[in-house]
Amino acid sequence: MEPDGNENDLDVVEDFAENFAECKNSGIGSSLGARYSRNKKLPEHTALDWSVHIEENEIQMYGIFCGFNGGADVARFVMNRMVYEIFKGEHPITKTMSVEEVKGALHDKFQKVDVSYLQTREDDLTKRFFLMEDPEKNEIKNSQISALNAKIRKGTTAFVVLRLDRHLYVLNCGTSFGLAVRSDRSIVRLNPRVHDNEDRGEYERLEKLNIDPGTVFRPTRALGDYFRRDLYEELEEFANAKGSPVISDPDVYDHEIDESWKYLILLSDGVLQNLKDCGVEDFTAEVAERLKVQTNVRSTAQALVDEFSRKHYSAYCRSGDQGSNRCEEMTVIFVQLWDTNKLVDMSCGSFTDSLDATNSLLTGPLAPYTLNYYLLIAMDLLAIHYFRRIFFTSLLYMVLIPSCVCVYGDDPSVQELDMFEWSSGIRVAYCVDAPLPDLLSPFRRTFSKVATKYCHNITACNLKEQLVFGPEHIMFVEGFPRREYGAIHIKFYVVFPHNTVAASKQPRPLLPRAVLSDIISKHLKEISDRLGWSIISYEKYPRFDSMTEFMNIAIIPIVIFSVPLMIFLAYWTSSLRPNMSSEAWLVTGATGGKNAALRRTMEIIAEQNAEIDRQNRMELTKHAVITGGHEGITSSGQMLLNVARSSLTSTMGPQVPQPSDSRSSPPPPSSPKIVVIPSSSDSETSRNPPMSVSSPRGSIATIQVPAPQLLSVRSPRKHSRRQSSVEDVKQARRSRNIRSHSQAKPWKAGSLMLGGFARRNVE
Repeated sequence: MEPDGNENDLDVVEDFAENFAECKNSGIGSSLGARYSRNKKLPEHTALDWSVHIEENEIQMYGIFCGFNGGADVARFVMNRMVYEIFKGEHPITKTMSVEEVKGALHDKFQKVDVSYLQTREDDLTKRFFLMEDPEKNEIKNSQISALNAKIRKGTTAFVVLRLDRHLYVLNCGTSFGLAVRSDRSIVRLNPRVHDNEDRGEYERLEKLNIDPGTVFRPTRALGDYFRRDLYEELEEFANAKGSPVISDPDVYDHEIDESWKYLILLSDGVLQNLKDCGVEDFTAEVAERLKVQTNVRSTAQALVDEFSRKHYSAYCRSGDQGSNRCEEMTVIFVQLWDTNKLVDMSCGSFTDSLDATNSLLTGPLAPYTLNYYLLIAMDLLAIHYFRRIFFTSLLYMVLIPSCVCVYGDDPSVQELDMFEWSSGIRVAYCVDAPLPDLLSPFRRTFSKVATKYCHNITACNLKEQLVFGPEHIMFVEGFPRREYGAIHIKFYVVFPHNTVAASKQPRPLLPRAVLSDIISKHLKEISDRLGWSIISYEKYPRFDSMTEFMNIAIIPIVIFSVPLMIFLAYWTSSLRPNMSSEAWLVTGATGGKNAALRRTMEIIAEQNAEIDRQNRMELTKHAVITGGHEGITSSGQMLLNVARSSLTSTMGPQVPQPSDSRSSPPPPSSPKIVVIPSSSDSETSRNPPMSVSSPRGSIATIQVPAPQLLSVRSPRKHSRRQSSVEDVKQARRSRNIRSHSQAKPWKAGSLMLGGFARRNVE
């Protein structure tokens, strides 16, 4: 759906460009503007530039839109609307169109975007017109006019590059510019001219309009900026002008490319202005100089921005108050035109050669590996076998300390001492005859990549936002790298890119020693694989002092070894173990008289408990009232207990009357009698555990229950209700347990000490 251009809102298509896929062969680098003071640099927190690198239908689009006079929202609006018009608007650009058709369509779509932005400001212009015509002006109206003027002054430049197969189409309206780098190291300018008062064509145009070119600040062509486009007559310097000092007519170019075209570099107008402040006239040569370091597309773009920013700040420091104290916001898009695995080497050297020149150049045959080298390798191998370190650590230190005196006998330099908390190092087996600088450039490139990957976690690097490190951010400590008996010792530190914002204040814009050590530790294999080096060792961050480190090495293995040993000894010296029951213990090691005596003692105790239980049961039967005659005793010797006259009735709970049923027979006239059948022995009880109830006569109820179950004093019934069948089963199990516990059991030797002779309750 087409965005409504009549809406007076710049956020109508705010995120439209986000709907397209990002180009994988390009990267964007940027930095905010800043103002310098004598002691520090004050960065600006509002970005005015917007950039895009997207691909749709095999058409690649790259664009930089630089807002000015607070025109960040204007730049965003124009960028999103331009993307829409090219890919989704009326008559979108396709690969089937001819060169002239594409150029004409690109020009027309830009003019349509200009009209769309003008429509968003029509209401502001109309309102301002009526306020200006009102003769009665007060403070409120003046404030409203000032707010409207601020909106009307906003503007943006536009620089767009389209790639369709082997053709590049460039649209420029403003002061941004683009370069193409060819394989023969030549530079091609994509837009021969920029729109400012120093351009010959713009200078002549302003003179024809009776305007002093010196009074028209850059840019002389842009979108928006209606004060200089439509209301220029209100400005004193343009009172006699015959036309608008600022116009929105773009220049459109086309270039046919081939495989010799390697890269595109698109630079915002802030880069142009900053290089002018530094006194750089040949911009193409300056960019070519910065491309001597080969890396990926994103880091290359950011490295260009960082170098331009550093160059501008250095120029200010040299000139003092005479130079410009403002660094403009900069944006760079770096594009790799053809899909190659690595970037083309633009130079045999490096722009960091001035740093490498201070390092010694080692050539000639190399010394063989010495005893020190083998000892270092042995120490690392022993680290794998942790327990062996306990026995060999002291021996290794005794052997290595005298030899290390020879290796590291030189006194540390002043810079080495000063950078101790901000530097780290590695030792590499140096077994090839190669100049030292040839090893430094690969190390810079590799470590910058792993540092960028590590710092994606902004908390780990004490940052507020992610950043990209380049090879130029890897610096070497004075006197390093150096050769040390068959190995190369590389000591380095990492500088933060320009405009890096730290999460918390730190003394220097460097990665701390702890972070560097952690980077090497986590990416050691990746560094070794990328470089093809054999890394012998690296400097670890000392989290503890030497004594604490020794205690950690010595005590931890002792504890780990002692705990299982103590458990084994405790199990071996003790002969006690359970036999899967909570009732008894076995003696595994004791035999002879002790066992027999203990067993007999426990049998006597069990017999005494059984006798006490029997006497208690007999005592209870004395209180039972037995009916006489034939009603009291049956032919089988059963006793008939008259419940009505029994003293046990006093212990029963209140009887609940049963509801009457018309279908049931009337109750018998006499009270029911209960027949108690005591079991003759425990064996009979165990054979007939369940309770049986029968009624041979209407007035007599015969109940057969085991005597221990009815007369037990240990488990009296606490309720008046009858026991359920589940409780009957439990009672039967308890009776079987009583019989089994009375049998002789083996007892272990230590049970008397552990449990004593406390009387065991029999359930």
